[in-house]
Amino acid sequence: MSRGFTLPTPVRRRSVIYIDGFNLYYGVLRSAPSQKWLDLEKFCRLLRPHDEIRRIRYFSAPIVGPTKPNQDAYLKALSSTPLVNIILGKFKEKTMTCRVLPCNWMGDKKFKAREEKRTDVAIATYMMTGPSFCTKRCERVLIP
Repeated sequence: MSRGFTLPTPVRRRSVIYIDGFNLYYGVLRSAPSQKWLDLEKFCRLLRPHDEIRRIRYFSAPIVGPTKPNQDAYLKALSSTPLVNIILGKFKEKTMTCRVLPCNWMGDKKFKAREEKRTDVAIATYMMTGPSFCTKRCERVLIP
């Protein structure tokens, strides 16, 4: 009980949040089955309760394979959230060489792999030239 002392009111900063979808999935969500349908808006509000979140930019790339319907459903759900803006990159196929030393395979040690492209560059580009930066609609840019 202190007299004459009050805590300052937090300043509500206008913020735009940038999320790398693959980093989020492989870093956190893949091993947490109950969190795969993460509500990004709620998540960001919990992370930054004193900010005025103006936009959440979610960067990913469309996948192929058996889990594509799951990603499609999640992207559709995200697109229904007013603050979330989805920016899609792409995958590039490349040839890689197996470097596993104890490998006994006598054939060609080259194989095809897919690599996500454009996400990091897109995030940096949007941060520096995107609508929020150019129009001064935000005071803070975050990458959780």
